[in-house]
Amino acid sequence: MKQQIKQKCFRHGGVDYPYDLHIGGVKRLNLRVRPDGSIRLSVPRMTSQRQIDAFLARCGDKIAEAVARIQANKPSPKAELSATEQAEKKERLLATILDCHKNVVLPRVTALNLPMTDEQRQFIASPQAICIHPMKSRWGSCNFKKGTLNFNLYLIDQPIECIEYVVMHEFAHFIQPDHSPAYHALMTALMPDWKARKAKLNEKI
Repeated sequence: MKQQIKQKCFRHGGVDYPYDLHIGGVKRLNLRVRPDGSIRLSVPRMTSQRQIDAFLARCGDKIAEAVARIQANKPSPKAELSATEQAEKKERLLATILDCHKNVVLPRVTALNLPMTDEQRQFIASPQAICIHPMKSRWGSCNFKKGTLNFNLYLIDQPIECIEYVVMHEFAHFIQPDHSPAYHALMTALMPDWKARKAKLNEKI
């Protein structure tokens, strides 16, 4: 039977938290706070709303902490730039991304000699597109199916080691598309100090 998806909301500590309820396809309740701060709850098909409410009440503090942490780490709003200023930032960031790709990403991926499909190798070597524009909630994103990358325009204002981390992070998604333990292990193999770089980037926000 096809999985059902509903948009629901629960209240904790005086705050309303919307969440996506996925019904079916799992054997036990499974909660996830996504990287963008949205919440997904997967439940077995016969789970009652009373059981769901009780589960969310038990997890309320952890959910609130996770959402608050993600919100705190989002890029800060920036003053609107003129078209000329945006074009100048885009040019500088694209040049920096291409330099990171050539001197950081490619050598490290090649050195690991990872098993990849021809399509993955193609995207790693030459993405279908690299797009740069202001982003409200993240520094970059990867569409691993289309082979395209997006980067936040304001990434150019960050230290080079942080830019290298974001570029590596997104290119790594062509190899491992999720944020699973396997992805984190891949990042550690490609960039052993990625956690320190990420922490430094978060400090700059």
